Amino acid sequence: MINRIIDKLKREYRSFLYSIGKEQSLYRPTRNKVILCYHGVDLSNRRDFNYRFISQADFKATLEYLKKRFTVVDAEEIFDLPDNDGKQYVAITFDDGYVNNLKYAKPVLEELQVPATFYITAIREENKEILWADAIDILSFYADQPFKLDGHTFTKTAYGKLHCESLNQGLNPYVKALPFDRKYEVIAQLKDHVKADPFSDPKNADYWELVTKEQIKECADSAYVSVGTHSHKHNNLADIDFDAAKQEIAFSKTYLEEIIKKPVRSIAYPDGSYTREVGDYCTSIGIDKQYAVSYLHKEDEQDPKVLDRLGLYPDRSVIEQLHQINQEFCK
Repeated sequence: MINRIIDKLKREYRSFLYSIGKEQSLYRPTRNKVILCYHGVDLSNRRDFNYRFISQADFKATLEYLKKRFTVVDAEEIFDLPDNDGKQYVAITFDDGYVNNLKYAKPVLEELQVPATFYITAIREENKEILWADAIDILSFYADQPFKLDGHTFTKTAYGKLHCESLNQGLNPYVKALPFDRKYEVIAQLKDHVKADPFSDPKNADYWELVTKEQIKECADSAYVSVGTHSHKHNNLADIDFDAAKQEIAFSKTYLEEIIKKPVRSIAYPDGSYTREVGDYCTSIGIDKQYAVSYLHKEDEQDPKVLDRLGLYPDRSVIEQLHQINQEFCK
């Protein structure tokens, strides 16, 4: 109880300092580059499916602050900028390739003249219109009865997730460990179990719909949007065979380059999953700008081709997200 009160008072104090433009008294920066990782943008900070979608209004408020406080640069450019020139640089990235990035993020980027990079998969070439994790999250929300899978029973929690008590694991992380084709078999089973098609509801489209080839081209044609690869099937590249990982990367690079008619030189590793071997392969085919989420290997901290990122989510206010960003400069 005492800790909650203290945390609340700290948040209120931070909010006051931000409101009067004195928040920098809270921070002692030790680094000069921070890369932000977003996923989806919607109109309402909807959080009943998952926490991957931030509202357009909050996104715009964050960009307005970033533009005034920092130097916002392209995600590929930040790799080559000096570490000690007295400036603080921010780059903005989006993972997964949602249509909502085009609908809601791109207009804000263009209005404020702020660059960002959209990292997009080639999963539509597998005749898949939805990423497996989004499908599991959305279907789980609509599941009213326990779901049986592989001899395990997953029951709905108060947070709208399916969870197996005996495994002490949610359905989403359980499916994450399955092979690609098996993931989509489970989705089909869960869809039959739900006895509904939430993907036909227009209100849900912002939370799963992926960009088409035409929409990828539209993104790349913007002066403020660059396109990078997020692999082919959105598999965790550290968890699959190395030859399969190489195929995923090479295929997605070629796929995107044929659409945008520009070289693809950067990758955001799905789920932040990669190996040193995967990173070296990316470099060998011209993808020399690589983004993790958090560094997975100690030596990556000294590797100029790999940078970590800070994920931003609607589990906190805009002020608290700005606090996260400023704190990231102090690590």
